[in-house]
Order: sequence, then C-alpha cells, then structure tokens
Amino acid sequence: MLLLALIIVFSLELKDCIFETIIECGSRLIPSIFPSMIIITVICNTKFSNDIGEKKYILGICKNRARIVFCSLLSGFILGPKILSETTQSGDETNYIALTTNAGIGYVVLFVGITMWNSILYGIFLYLIQIVSAIVFFNLQKKDCTDNGNITKSKPILKNITDSVQSSTRLMIDICGFTIFFAALNRIILCLFSLNQQGVVFAIITSILEITNGVQASTCIENNLISSFLCGFSVGFGGFCVIMQTIAVCKDCLKKTKLLIIKLLQGIICGFSSMVFVSAFGIEPKLDIKASISNDISIYNVIISSIFLFFVLILAKKCLTEKLSSI
Repeated sequence: MLLLALIIVFSLELKDCIFETIIECGSRLIPSIFPSMIIITVICNTKFSNDIGEKKYILGICKNRARIVFCSLLSGFILGPKILSETTQSGDETNYIALTTNAGIGYVVLFVGITMWNSILYGIFLYLIQIVSAIVFFNLQKKDCTDNGNITKSKPILKNITDSVQSSTRLMIDICGFTIFFAALNRIILCLFSLNQQGVVFAIITSILEITNGVQASTCIENNLISSFLCGFSVGFGGFCVIMQTIAVCKDCLKKTKLLIIKLLQGIICGFSSMVFVSAFGIEPKLDIKASISNDISIYNVIISSIFLFFVLILAKKCLTEKLSSI
C-alpha cells in the first residue's frame, strides 16, 4: 500500500522514467540480449552424445551441467538459472545458479568497458574477474557431482527452435518488466529523499538496486576510485533486480539468502579489482555518456526489437487462444 501511494504521489516523475526505460529496453537491452538468448537456449537444449568426453568435471563443474554453465557465462543473467531450474534432477541448485548469474561478455565489454569507460581492456578485465570469482566461489562450496547423465532432453530440431523462441520471448518480457519496476523504484527513492543524481549516496543505492543504472550512476561520481569500485560492484553483484529475476525463475531449487551472500561477496571483489585496474592504468569514464547512449540506436537495434515485438504478438495470440478454448 505504501508503494502504491508513492507511485500515485510521484506519478508525473514516474511517467518520464518509465517511458525512458521502455525506450532503453527497446534500443539497447533487447537487441543486445534477445538474439544470443535464442541461440544459447537452442544449444543448451540440444542433446549431444558426450559433452566433455570421459571427464567427470571441468573446472570443478559437473559434465552434465557444463554446457549450460559455459553458455550462460557468455550470454549473461537469468538464462542459465532458468534452464537449470527446468532441467534439474536435484533439489538444491544454488551453487550452480550463483555460478550462472553473471553479466554477459557483450554487456561488460561493450557497454561497461567501451561505452562507459572508453576502454576495452577494462571491460575484458572486469568480465574475467567476475567469471573467475564466480568459479572460485563455486569450487569452495560445491558438492560432489552426482552424474545422472546429460540433463538435456532430446528434441526434434524444429521443436527445439520453436520452444527456444517462445521461452526466450517470455524471459525477455520478464527481464524488461523487472527493469522497468526497479527503474521506477529508483526514481521514487531519488524524489522521496531529494538525492543528488551525481552524488555517492544515490550511486550506492542505484548500484544495489539495478546493474545498468548502477553503472551509469557510478560514472557520474567525481572521485575516480569510488566511481570504479561502484561500477565493479554493480557488475559483480548484479543488483536486486537480477536477484529477484533469478528467484522468480528458479522457485524451489534455490536458497535465496545463500545466493544473496555469494553475489554480495562477488560484487565486493569485482569492486576492489576495478579500483586496482583504474588506478594502475589511469582511465576515467566518458564525460558525454548520456549523449552517446541516447544516440546509439542503429538499424540492427530497430530490426531486432521489431522481431521481438512480432514474437510477443504471436505469444500473446497463442495464450489468448488457449484461454478462450479452456472456457
């Protein structure tokens, strides 16, 4: 009820925020995630005769989950946990879910590294620190591998592609929905406490809530060390937005508190590592970030977003037909 009251009070401010976030989803989020999400889902749902030869483990990861893990490390948040929750043969998958809850290589290198800090090396370094820390945390607490065979079920290729498109479309809708909600929540906090958008307090709150806004807010801080720490923390932690998305798709196979602790520790490690890199190489975030982001709308982005909208309409039609036929 309190949140609803705040939404009504700050409705004018939220209108602009929600519109901007929808544009951000259509111009950047969907084009950068949706195509790879479909491809990775198809790969993960394709049954191969033997994924890792005779090895039972690779980097401490069970061979019957290795393909899902490594694909998710490339593609980024949510996809890995979703597939694990759908195919798991055991009750608690928190260790594997934490391992696959990371920002994708394209997001960290292209957006964080190049767009925000004008350094591809910084993006590559931050991505590697994130992945290495995730693997280290996983191996410190992992259980012995119970090999029940490949957890991927065999499907005809056309059905695999169709199911992957539908699953990715639903997941993309969820991601955009959570992103819009946390962007609105962030704006409510900003207005409620009259925070300075270029201040440290606002950047800390934003980094805890949502990764993209956290990265952007961190680069507005004048102190380069604090800016770099919060940027690294945002990438490593992922924000409560990602945590809530992960909880939503994983349901009963996840220990929420354990996941939160792992991601907080990972965020702190990425934050301090980011400080070391920035201090050693003397890099600084771009000054014209907002302009570069707002102008970064290409034909590719428009096409991908249009294709996504087409799939959304097909999915909506299918759901509506199923509802009407069940009446």
